[in-house]
Amino acid sequence: HGSMKRVVFPELFEKSQRFDLTPGLQQFLMESMQILPREAGYDPQVYYDSYVKFFMFGDDKSPIPDDIIIHNKVGYAYGYLTDCAYIVDTTNQLSFILTATVHVNENQIYNDDTYEYEEIGIPFLAALGREIHSQLLQDLE
Repeated sequence: HGSMKRVVFPELFEKSQRFDLTPGLQQFLMESMQILPREAGYDPQVYYDSYVKFFMFGDDKSPIPDDIIIHNKVGYAYGYLTDCAYIVDTTNQLSFILTATVHVNENQIYNDDTYEYEEIGIPFLAALGREIHSQLLQDLE
């Protein structure tokens, strides 16, 4: 979470607390975290927009609306599912950083490739992202 804040808003940190990124490298990193699979040339039928965009859209294979921009990094490992994202809603002019890790290893056996990513983890992260977004929209009213 702290790393995302430093990448997105380096000016909010003392120089000693920032990553040593040139403006060009910082821009490249932001673009790389934002790009959707279809924009990178992947088949959208296989690698849909939310393929690695769990918050808000992970449980939906429809295209992500153009007014929602997600810069993120996800992780899958041994039943742990992580997303760390900076989400921008350009229509409502709001943005937020959200980070979550969930443990979805019901049988508690590690390295057996039997995890509940699709059944529990991704739907939970999608619902979490939608709920945070919804709460922020209510705060704007």
